[in-house]
Amino acid sequence: MGDMTTREAVPAAHPESSGRALSGLARSLTGLTSGALTYACVGATAGIFSLFAFSLSSSGPAFFWGWVIVAVSLGLMSLVWAELSSHFPFAGSLYQWPLQIAGRRAGWWVGWLYLGALLALLPAYVIVMPAVLTPLLGLEGSRGEVIGIAVGLIVVATLLNLFGIELLGRIAAIGVAAELTVFIGLSIVVYVIGPHQSPSLLFESGGTGSTFGDWLPGFIAGGMFVGLWALFMFETAGTLGEETIDAKRQAPRAILGAFAVTVLCGAFFLLLFILSIPDLGATMKSTTPIQDIITVELPSWVADAYLVMIAWTLLLATNGLFTAMCRHVFSMARDEQLPFSRALSMTNRNRSPWVAALVICVLTSLPIIIITSDLTVLVIGAIAAIYVPYVAALAVTLAARLRGWPARPAPFSLGRLGIPVNVAAVVLATATAVNLLWPRDATNPVWKLDIRVTYWLIGIPLLVGLVYYPLRQHRRLGTRAPEPQLAEQ
Repeated sequence: MGDMTTREAVPAAHPESSGRALSGLARSLTGLTSGALTYACVGATAGIFSLFAFSLSSSGPAFFWGWVIVAVSLGLMSLVWAELSSHFPFAGSLYQWPLQIAGRRAGWWVGWLYLGALLALLPAYVIVMPAVLTPLLGLEGSRGEVIGIAVGLIVVATLLNLFGIELLGRIAAIGVAAELTVFIGLSIVVYVIGPHQSPSLLFESGGTGSTFGDWLPGFIAGGMFVGLWALFMFETAGTLGEETIDAKRQAPRAILGAFAVTVLCGAFFLLLFILSIPDLGATMKSTTPIQDIITVELPSWVADAYLVMIAWTLLLATNGLFTAMCRHVFSMARDEQLPFSRALSMTNRNRSPWVAALVICVLTSLPIIIITSDLTVLVIGAIAAIYVPYVAALAVTLAARLRGWPARPAPFSLGRLGIPVNVAAVVLATATAVNLLWPRDATNPVWKLDIRVTYWLIGIPLLVGLVYYPLRQHRRLGTRAPEPQLAEQ
């Protein structure tokens, strides 16, 4: 896996396209630290905390199977990401992968929409923190407190990113180890000491519908959302490829390793907590079901300790997502695919894209400051915005496969399974996107001007792109991009 202190400069991608050489990133992540940053970016522990009450109230304990179904879909998607990262372990994966296999236009549009989704997603991450810290610190939850906590979290992530990827990897590895220890340990203690329900509870709808036809709508409209909110962003290890030692081998391992740990630990937590529900009816009506389950047999300070763990998880998740966003912006700017590309592609002495970090800090803090009271609505639509470039990237990859890609071998390959896995991933990801975009008030409410929130979050980047692309960007787009020449691995 290599020494974590080893550093290799990675040349800028496509220098011939810009006519100038730019500083590259620093190759200092091992497969372990890349996987830790990816797991942290996913933020599954915080995702479960955020959506447990909603999914439980929507379809009862049977929402557990929503986690399983979403895991199957994301597993197929992660296999595609793993193969792409083995061929193209470049910064800005959701820009670089379509770019390399389908040309600059495909790369730009997928990368642009992905960037728009990320800019909506980071405020969605940090806005959960005030809900965690308010009861812990005895705060009132005023508008000023919410803004201060959320923006403060973004500022912390910005500062950490300026210190370089090696420090970020170390923090993620230590932080994730601590998180998993507490997460798994607490699950076991709650189950051993608390009530023991029959496994048949996992098939109960909790009064939301006694027949399949009555139960299914609630499951699709809410029960699956704990999985949809917590299981995504596994492509992050591909984005960190230029900073990972032996990336063609380690990036796929980091993607699949982070996916496996996330799915298994999340299922373990959900299973034990659901089977420890003391009173199903009361717990389904509660706004704090996880804390209620903990305090049935355990002292209240244990629930507070759980909230501290969630706060730590959110810090790691925000930092991981911020890191991925910086690399995505850097990758597109390096190829002059964004406004002010020359500045956005600048790196500091630690080889961190510092201008991109500062710009992201400002752009993601403004929505929190301006529309704090409505930000929870934007949170709902952030995942739908992510799935649009997901589906596009998977479809582009499938089209490339049908034309004969990959023609060259890579350390990780799906081989003959490539087409069926890719087809299944496109179908399931498309079905997920339709579910997220469906015009229902619970998961896609009307926001401004009687337009639903997901349509806002997808439509704004699309409309801006439709203006910016023909006016400026199309003149810089050729057909197929040359592959970046990375340093020896």
